[in-house]
Formats: sequence, C-alpha cells, structure tokens
Amino acid sequence: MIKKHGYCFIYSPKHPNKNCKGYVREHRLVMEKHLGRYLTKDEIVHHKNEDKTDNMIENLDLTTQAKHARNHMIGHKLSEETRMKMSKAKKGKNSPRKGVRLSDDTKKRISESQKRYWNSKNINTTNA
Repeated sequence: MIKKHGYCFIYSPKHPNKNCKGYVREHRLVMEKHLGRYLTKDEIVHHKNEDKTDNMIENLDLTTQAKHARNHMIGHKLSEETRMKMSKAKKGKNSPRKGVRLSDDTKKRISESQKRYWNSKNINTTNA
C-alpha cells in the first residue's frame, strides 16, 4: 500500500482502471467489492468524513462529479466577482467564438474559402 495525495493505493496490475504503474485507489476497490462490479471513470467515491485514509464502506458514498463538487461547495460563499465570472462563462461571453456575430461580408469570405478548399480536394460542395 502506498500513499499519494493522501490516498491509499493498492497494487492491482490486472484491474481495468489501474494507473500506469498498476495501482488503484483503495476506496474505489472497496466500493467495487461492495457493489460487485467495476466502477466507471465517471463515478466518484466520496469520503463522508473527508479522511482519505478512512476507507470503511460506511464512510464511502458513490456519487457523480457534479454532485461531488456541490457537496464540497456547501457552506462556501462566492464573491460577487466570482459569481459574475461564472455567469458570463456559462453564457459563453468569455469565449471568443460564442456570442460573436459575423458580418455578411465575413460569412461570405468564409464560405468562399471553404469552397476553394473543398474544390481543391475535388469534392463537390453544391447540393444535389
């Protein structure tokens, strides 16, 4: 058993979700044994008491990434600035591509450029 970032790892070279050195986090192995199946990469095993070395099944909870993140945010207050940044990011306003309106001239140039590219590949771009 080795510890990394506070987690206990067990050497299990035949496990389908082992790391590159053949180790699996112990709490995931405990949950898999309890369920009688392998966990998917999307499933998160949460330590209820937040002690990463307490891998008793009574201390483990199977959850999703989203629910796990919400669990850890309970009681935390976000600043107004952080809430605004999150809101803008959600709406795509921080992304250079989302929410940008292209002029008709720009759309036409892009379309012509794409046609030239596909014509150079001898691919017909007109609708049949």
